Amino acid sequence: WQLSGFFDFDDARIGFYEYDFASVGLFMMLGRPDLLSAFLQAYGLTGADLNENLTHRLMAYTLLHRYRDLNWIIEDLVANPSVTTLEELAQAIYGLNRVPNRIL
Repeated sequence: WQLSGFFDFDDARIGFYEYDFASVGLFMMLGRPDLLSAFLQAYGLTGADLNENLTHRLMAYTLLHRYRDLNWIIEDLVANPSVTTLEELAQAIYGLNRVPNRIL
């Protein structure tokens, strides 16, 4: 036998599919809305879906997640002293409204 991978269902929940996009945006594409946009469009979202409302929802999911420490996100991940509001934090992490709507 050889372990080739595993599934971690620790924080698996029934809920809205966008909840999982917050982790992708936070940990894989932090501050790169162009990469997050490409990922979400490859997943099936349209360019019109990638807007400020989605940026705000992803920020809300980030705040609601039980394993997200807001201080750690602000101090270590974002590490930008000019970010002082949740709106600025959402833009620094996700910022989908800053990417031109385009189809890949």
